[in-house]
Amino acid sequence: MRALLPLTILLMLPPVEALRNEWREAASTLGANAGTYWRKVGLPLLAPPFIATKDKEAAKADNDRLGKLPGAPAWLGAIVIPWAKAHLSDPRVPEALHNVVRATQYGDMDSATSEAAYNLLHDRFPRNAWTAKTPKWF
Repeated sequence: MRALLPLTILLMLPPVEALRNEWREAASTLGANAGTYWRKVGLPLLAPPFIATKDKEAAKADNDRLGKLPGAPAWLGAIVIPWAKAHLSDPRVPEALHNVVRATQYGDMDSATSEAAYNLLHDRFPRNAWTAKTPKWF
């Protein structure tokens, strides 16, 4: 592995040297730190020579497919809410419903899922500690 390090440096040096100082200065002027510069400018410019076209196309197809899926809160709600309705006597239900509501606060804003979990929690478990921790839906 160590023998490949000089080869890696030799392969990476020309593309790195091709990065213009003006791009870094412009990013800095716009408020970007070094990490943001490399993540948003430097690495995307360096990546094309090292990623095959087939791999780029596969990554784009995966990204497009994932972009069509529901957000995590909607996915969680689609599992938890039917389970909660079918297992109202399970002591874990209030906490699970609370977590669905909280997930919609911090993840994808899915008001329908949040409201459904909130209403089920407040209608079926009005005096539960998890209900008290869930004063609103998002």
